[in-house]
Amino acid sequence: PMATTPQAPLPQSAGVLWGMLECVYARGVGTSALTLEQKCVSWEVGGRAPPLTLGLKTQPNLFAGLVPDADMRSGIAERHLRLSDNPGGHGHSLWLTRLSDFPVLVNGSLMSSTEGPIDDGAEISLCSGGGKLETLVTFRLRLREDAELEEAARATGAR
Repeated sequence: PMATTPQAPLPQSAGVLWGMLECVYARGVGTSALTLEQKCVSWEVGGRAPPLTLGLKTQPNLFAGLVPDADMRSGIAERHLRLSDNPGGHGHSLWLTRLSDFPVLVNGSLMSSTEGPIDDGAEISLCSGGGKLETLVTFRLRLREDAELEEAARATGAR
């Protein structure tokens, strides 16, 4: 079940919190052969850092590589979803907001509302909005306060 509207900022320890969405499935593309740069989006979370908006407008090259078929790619919105601080969240979690009418799955279940908390390790699937629900891409969310994700963030062009 999705939580109600958030109230307080995400608690953070001394380190900078980094988020990464790593594509673990792309319809018609073998993701294991792709580099981090080809299949990941990384960003700094919290503080003055802006939330991450995922979609064709903000990551056109990422989605062109993951979903090479333009007709299939039309199932991904220009602004599909947003990940931001999870006010009131405990530990490493974010707030997921669906920005389009296209279906989004979280850990294999259809989002029942337009927003809610999402935890580290969760899988987010963007699906086509036709009569038959088809997963186009699935990303795994990773949240860390370590150099590994900071390096990945630099490699994948974090803002």
